[in-house]
Amino acid sequence: MEEIIFNKDEMENYGIEITSVSSFIDEVNKIKDDLYGSNEELFFRGQKTDFWDVIPSIFRGNFLSVEHTLMQFPLLKAPYEFISINNDFEIMTKYQHYGMCTRLLDLTTNPLVALYFACEEYGDVCYKEIENEEDTKIQEANGVIFFNKKYSVSTNEINIKVISSLSQIDLSNDNTLESILRKLTERQAISKELEERWKSKEHYEEFINIIQNNYIVIPPYNNERLSRQCGMFLLAGCFNFVYTESISESSIEKGYKDLRDEFDRKFFYISGEKKKEILEELDTYNINEATLFPELEHQLSYIKNKKNAKTKASSEFIKFDSNDINQQIIKTEIEINSSIIKDEGFKDTVIKDLSEKYHFNMQKIWELVEEWVSIIDWNRQESVISRFKVSVQKVLLKNGFDKEHAKNESEYISDKIIKIATELSERSEK
Repeated sequence: MEEIIFNKDEMENYGIEITSVSSFIDEVNKIKDDLYGSNEELFFRGQKTDFWDVIPSIFRGNFLSVEHTLMQFPLLKAPYEFISINNDFEIMTKYQHYGMCTRLLDLTTNPLVALYFACEEYGDVCYKEIENEEDTKIQEANGVIFFNKKYSVSTNEINIKVISSLSQIDLSNDNTLESILRKLTERQAISKELEERWKSKEHYEEFINIIQNNYIVIPPYNNERLSRQCGMFLLAGCFNFVYTESISESSIEKGYKDLRDEFDRKFFYISGEKKKEILEELDTYNINEATLFPELEHQLSYIKNKKNAKTKASSEFIKFDSNDINQQIIKTEIEINSSIIKDEGFKDTVIKDLSEKYHFNMQKIWELVEEWVSIIDWNRQESVISRFKVSVQKVLLKNGFDKEHAKNESEYISDKIIKIATELSERSEK
């Protein structure tokens, strides 16, 4: 299990806890009030843990060193997929859609979409307080939503063309400023005039400023998922400029960083225990897996999970055996088994032993025991034992047990009943 150091001061000073959809909408409206009359875009990013870095996938696992290969290889292997695409940025967005590592970070203009992603299940983690590591808590990971307001740019702006084109260029060897500018001109990302301008000592900083900034970009909605999620992207620059005495011989290198600084210092967080409840509330607003992801596998997953919430235990298949009926009507055998049921010591022992382990009314369990023990060869016939176990499972499910736990406990209960009855019979024979 992951151990996470929890910064209580940061949560108290900058964190805004969200306990419901309505409380989140109220907080977002406060932020929107500050935007009145501005052309800035309010954007959000939801993450299902509060301890992940805020970085594009290409910045993870040393993929940055092979970014140019990742960007070019699909174009060579499946060129027909990109016939209608106009520029490098749109190529990158298509890669992002299909799970390729890119320098794009997914954002949304719809706060409820960000809330959905923040409430996705991650799994249990162990939180430790930064001031007192002995103060620990094991729970589902907290979700987090970052936000900010900023001017967005179009995909056709020169800044976006430069960053997108640089992602497809190998900067491991021939990476001088002069060489990089020439390659950008060859790729038609910049004009010859800009190449000459940015090579000069007077204007090279214009280029450096472009490649060291990050940009909020609203892409063309060329796939339904982007449209449904009100998607936009943060395009990361983060290129290093290694200065030498000769500007033209200074080099450009790819760098990486956590992009948390691109968002407001304040943030929203959702306690792990509240995630499921908020997801159910979002579903009533039609924000769910099926509406955010148009692909068939997500539609089917949503239907399966939705229906699964209403499931109940089914009876195990038992092949019919007429001998069971014949044996049940043998009067003398029934009387023998009935004597066990009538023995008050048997009932008292069963209820006492089970009550020590389970904290709910044992009356329903005892009624099942009476029905079970009244059957001929009740402790030998697998079909009879199976029916008893299934009935017990249903009782346990109604008392808060999950499916797997109920199945295991029904095994224990049936074995316990047989053991008590056997010991009682042995004592009576003596």
